[in-house]
Amino acid sequence: MRITVLEIVCWLLLGMAAILGGLSFFSWRDGALALLSLPVFVLALWPHRHLHADAQTQRMIAVSLILGALPLAYLLPLPLEWAAHLPGRDIRLQPAIVELGPGHWTAVSLAADDTWQALLKLIPPLALFLAVLRLKAAQRVRLLGVILGIVLLQSLWGLAQLSGDTGGALVFYGAEGQYRASGGFANRNHFASLLLLGLPLLAVLACSGNLGWQRPAHAGWRMVGMLGLLLVSIALVASRSRAAAGLLFMEGCLFGAWLLHQRRVSRGLLVGGGAAGLGLAVILLFAPNQLFSGIELGTVDGRLGILQRSLAAALDFFPLGAGPGTFGSIFPGFDTLATLDKVYVNHAHNDALELLFEFGALGIGLYLAAVTAIASGLWRHARRGGDGVQWACALGLFALLVHGWVDYPVRVPLVAMVALTLFGVMLGPSSSPDTSRASSGEAATAGRTQAPRRRTARASGAAT
Repeated sequence: MRITVLEIVCWLLLGMAAILGGLSFFSWRDGALALLSLPVFVLALWPHRHLHADAQTQRMIAVSLILGALPLAYLLPLPLEWAAHLPGRDIRLQPAIVELGPGHWTAVSLAADDTWQALLKLIPPLALFLAVLRLKAAQRVRLLGVILGIVLLQSLWGLAQLSGDTGGALVFYGAEGQYRASGGFANRNHFASLLLLGLPLLAVLACSGNLGWQRPAHAGWRMVGMLGLLLVSIALVASRSRAAAGLLFMEGCLFGAWLLHQRRVSRGLLVGGGAAGLGLAVILLFAPNQLFSGIELGTVDGRLGILQRSLAAALDFFPLGAGPGTFGSIFPGFDTLATLDKVYVNHAHNDALELLFEFGALGIGLYLAAVTAIASGLWRHARRGGDGVQWACALGLFALLVHGWVDYPVRVPLVAMVALTLFGVMLGPSSSPDTSRASSGEAATAGRTQAPRRRTARASGAAT
């Protein structure tokens, strides 16, 4: 299948995000990525493409556009007196009402600038999701190949940082300390999130020799997958992310169980998997102690204290929420004398809690919908005949969900863009090997049935 313009602009957008999309704070980079994503949006929503889209794809596009426009609803203006009656806004808006008097208006969001920035950060991932829904199967495989290339290059980038210092040319945003791989990210945990998304796809490539089992295995691609698995696993350990180390083990166990269930385990895979597991165990054995060092959860500066305060703040704005992207600006207002000036908290380090804080009941509904869709993808493609690539996408997204309970990976542009690309592939039509074999068998049977008819027709023609 020929390469289309939509594919090319998706590749360019992902390539630019690999350089500019590693920072969770809003900056000019997010505006640049939003501008670069406009061609993807236009081509994905081009009218003539609707003629070739099925009803389910059209429904998914409509729902995604509605959800993408949610931040605009929080930018709607309201009179100050009306806005003060919304949950959690009375105390915060009373000084403005006293100073400005009646007749002035404000947005539903408590920090309109932050909500606008959140909308700009949402545009590139949403554009890629819409594009994936428009692409054919072969085009989606090529797009996944580009993502794997980014994952491998980020891994090499992170490992190369170990030889330098925190002020080296390879470190874009400054590192927390020496000998920690972070690639093009400001946070090593976000670097690990990207690698966790790509690991299951590399495992499929290593086991099948291609992205799927529909074609004969290619020894070269299988070697690329094996070497990529080793490289990305080492880079994950080098990031010294505690969550990544546990999720690496979880992904390995789940993928091994899937192979056994699908009966795709060969002697070579067992030997290779055992050797890889032994090598990783040796690496972890000699890893620095900082890899397993935890943080105090009982102090006010620890994660447990932040989670407790975040939940209390989120319930103050329930069921409406404070507005998309407002956590970093509004949450400091819930500081106490014990927590004031202790540590700067820009995110809740828990995606579910932050969605509850910013979107209220709607945020929890969106989170549960995403969990349900990913769990459904894992179950659907775990059965016999399931699609290996789509199952690998679901596994990577599941690891991202688990990581989101202790971090905020989807707030980083590159991770969000890759995640929504995999989400689109997972929701797309399946091309399972059993279905392909059944289709081939039906075609062969039809060919054998029609062959005698053709011979009879030729004989009749010759007699005539």
